[in-house]
Amino acid sequence: MYKNVYFWYFNKDGEFEFSENGTAPIEVVAESPAIRINKNDGVPPQYVITMYDVYDLVFGVFGIVKENETLHISKFVEFLSQHMSDIDKFSDFFVGEAPKQTPHAITSLADLYFKNALDDILENGVDTRTLPCADVRTRWADGEVAHYTYVTNKYFEYDLSEGYFPLISYRPQAWKSAIKEILWIYQDQSNELELLKDKYNITWWNAWESKDRPGTIGQRYGATIKKYDLMNKVLDALKTKGSNRRVIMDMLQYTDLEDTDGLYPCAYSTTWNVRGEYLDMLLNQRSSDFLTAWSINQAQYAALLIMVATAVGLKPGKFSHMIGNLHIYDRHIEAAKEMSSRSINPENHPTIEFEPDYIDFYSFGLEDFKLVGYHPNPEQIKLEIAE
Repeated sequence: MYKNVYFWYFNKDGEFEFSENGTAPIEVVAESPAIRINKNDGVPPQYVITMYDVYDLVFGVFGIVKENETLHISKFVEFLSQHMSDIDKFSDFFVGEAPKQTPHAITSLADLYFKNALDDILENGVDTRTLPCADVRTRWADGEVAHYTYVTNKYFEYDLSEGYFPLISYRPQAWKSAIKEILWIYQDQSNELELLKDKYNITWWNAWESKDRPGTIGQRYGATIKKYDLMNKVLDALKTKGSNRRVIMDMLQYTDLEDTDGLYPCAYSTTWNVRGEYLDMLLNQRSSDFLTAWSINQAQYAALLIMVATAVGLKPGKFSHMIGNLHIYDRHIEAAKEMSSRSINPENHPTIEFEPDYIDFYSFGLEDFKLVGYHPNPEQIKLEIAE
């Protein structure tokens, strides 16, 4: 717990100001994830607030919002980022546990999350080779064990209500292929590799072809969605626009997992909640290959939220993402260090314009998405895939 911490706020004239005596009127527990702002004047204390406390603190201390209004965490981050150049007293601004360096230039929330999580894994992660039982399933193409370094129970949250699209810029992301894969799973409701290749020109699932059902990935993903009619059940439940706390799609069906071989679904369940005119979604993911898939998965499910919200007459709201095991493979460590040191375009702030011709979930396509304001580092980094 930080006591006698420095804090800042807006005064009655709308200017940034520090407390005069250097102490905050409240005690704030430093938890993760958190927002932290360091002073650059030799004073040790820091101002720390948790994401979970941000609503009360913004209203009670900063006075940024009016009574009965809330300020979403991503909007808070965006707001601060836009004003960082006006504040020369701060040396560091970031979301989450403290990395060694986070440039002021990072203004996109996905980039902030990425940099923080990347440094967290490199500095604090657990190496599977140090575990008492290092029974690692994954292998490289040459047969070697694919060990990894990981952190657990990582949470990320975005507000999509004004078009923000979570896509990192540390290296170019195949966002179009990401959306096409989500169409294969939730629209086509398929597990067929030939369809994925012929219709969408995607072949990255070939490495997980089922031996029990050749030509497919087994009774997984889209096949499970189709078997239990999960997509239509969610759409029908949400069209009432009521407060239903049981709108869930769960692809981790043990009957299906035992039916055939195949990779267990990584992003396995979504929970949907109507919040006034907005639709919020929580994605649960058991495991995430951080460098290759984390940003892709977030782009996919942000797109799914946009499509579902539009189909049921709502606006996309909060997209929340919970990951049980977030890891970097041993052969990706050097690439991770390179990405951590990369500079990014300060103007990067990706947004999505979604303008379909027909308001029907199964009619939406990639052509309905237009990505604006995405300025990734042009240098791609090739990453070997662990199977």
